[in-house]
Amino acid sequence: MLKVKHIHIILLVLFFIQLALISYSLPIYELWSEKPFLHVDSPYHIYQISIANQLGKEGLLVGYDPLFSSGYVAGVSKNNRHFKKSKIRR
Repeated sequence: MLKVKHIHIILLVLFFIQLALISYSLPIYELWSEKPFLHVDSPYHIYQISIANQLGKEGLLVGYDPLFSSGYVAGVSKNNRHFKKSKIRR
C-alpha cells in the first residue's frame, strides 16, 4: 500500500506532465496576450458573437449570412426562450 507522501509525489509529477503536454499545444504565454485564441472551434464562436452583435445593432435576432457556413442561419438560437428582443442594445 502506498503511503500518503508517495501519492502526493505521484500526483504532483502527473500534474507537471499534464501541464507540459498542454503547454506544447497551447503556450501559456498566449493566455495573457492580446492575440485571439484560435484553437479548435474558437474562431467559429468568435464569429457567432460578432454576427449576433451585428444583427443586434440592426434590431434582429436571427439573420442569414450566405458567405459563411453555407448560408446557415446566424444569430440568437431560435429555441432560446430566455432571450428577449428588448435586451438588444441599439
